[in-house]
Amino acid sequence: MAFLDAIMDIDKPEVDRLILHSRNFFCVLKITFNKGRIYPLAGSRLAYLTHLFPDDEVELFLSIRNPVTHLPAMYAATPHTQFIEFLDGADPRDILWSDLITNISQEAPNVRIIVWWYEDAPMIFLGGGGIVARDCRYLCE
Repeated sequence: MAFLDAIMDIDKPEVDRLILHSRNFFCVLKITFNKGRIYPLAGSRLAYLTHLFPDDEVELFLSIRNPVTHLPAMYAATPHTQFIEFLDGADPRDILWSDLITNISQEAPNVRIIVWWYEDAPMIFLGGGGIVARDCRYLCE
C-alpha cells in the first residue's frame, strides 16, 4: 500500500499510472507448473486485467531468470517436499521463457511486454556509482 501511496498524487482526482507488483501475480508458487508449462495462467490473467481497464494501456515488466537458479529458488519457497512434484511433469530442460511470452502474446495481444534478465538487474538498476532508479519514475517514459 505504501508503494501505491508513493506514486499517486492525492490532489488529483484521476490516476495517471497504477503499478501492480506481486511475486504471485500469475499464480502462487506451489502451482507454478501445470502439465509441463510454467505459469500457464499468465496470459489469461493479463487478459482479465485488460478487461478491467479497457481504456488503458496495460504493460508487463517481467524479469526472467536462468532456470538453473530460478527453479530451485521457486521450489524452496513452496510447501512441496519433492522437486518432481513441484515440476508437475515438466522436464526442466524443456522450460522456455519464450513459451510464456508466446502464451501472454496470444491471450493478451494488446499488452506491451518489457523483459530483462534477472541476472542483469545490477547493471540495469545500478551504475555510475549510484542507483539509477531511486523510485518508480524509471518506469515512466
